[in-house]
Amino acid sequence: MPTIDPRTHTQVRSGRTSCLLPVAAHVKSSTSRRFLAFGLGLLVEIGHLCAGTQTVTGMEVVVDPPIADAVRTLHLQDRIGSSYSREEMVADVKRLQDLGLVSRVLTDVEDHEGGKKLFFKVEANPRVESIEVVGNELIPTHTLLAKFETRPGTILDYRRLYEDVNRIAQVYLEHGLMYAQVSRHSDVKIDGGQIRIQVEEYRMGQIEMSGIRPEEARIVRRELKLKAGEPVEKNRLLASLHDVYRLPFISNVEFTPRFDREHKCVNLLLEITPDEARRPWVVSQARNE
Repeated sequence: MPTIDPRTHTQVRSGRTSCLLPVAAHVKSSTSRRFLAFGLGLLVEIGHLCAGTQTVTGMEVVVDPPIADAVRTLHLQDRIGSSYSREEMVADVKRLQDLGLVSRVLTDVEDHEGGKKLFFKVEANPRVESIEVVGNELIPTHTLLAKFETRPGTILDYRRLYEDVNRIAQVYLEHGLMYAQVSRHSDVKIDGGQIRIQVEEYRMGQIEMSGIRPEEARIVRRELKLKAGEPVEKNRLLASLHDVYRLPFISNVEFTPRFDREHKCVNLLLEITPDEARRPWVVSQARNE
């Protein structure tokens, strides 16, 4: 089985060193070969590429050395001798992009020994230079990045980066803090090897109630240990809900967070089901106040 070996198969292309999958005698210069580009998840100008089904009789794969091992796992060279179509080439390009390490895939095809010869040039993402986290006032950056597998000096892997980003909310929860997140793609900005992550920390906003009367709501509010503008601590929130649930006239409590992105706060809606048989208790409490 052919393998990609950067030590024995290297060529310089436009100032870049690439690995050649050794299944063909040579690779033509990218200045003389017309490659079709597949970049950043977008398929560009597939056109007549491999129209119909053809037999693959040759293949050349050029790949940047840092991602050679990852590309090798796809076994592109196994296509030799099998039938191949335009749709299958698109699928192979997608498999390359799904590695998360690839910035661009260049492809071409030509007649070869009664079949088709396929060409792939696979370019790596840049190396990570720096990771900046902003918006995190409650937990320091070094604590958040300690959970990251993405680190400066490594090849940018989009899949790994977004797995790291999704861990941020969990780090907050481990510190007892709720409602911190990176919720939008635009919150993660990548400029070459520089990564900037915007964290949204939501503090306590207003508490609204439904299902109970005003005099009952006043009693419920006395049990709440949450104040507007404070971080939402998980233990305090759960303790408050527990104390509300224990009130004699309460049958059930459900809460729904409503995020106010403009004011960076989370408003809680408490949906309360009263115990109709014990509601007179509220009247007696009001008389004793």
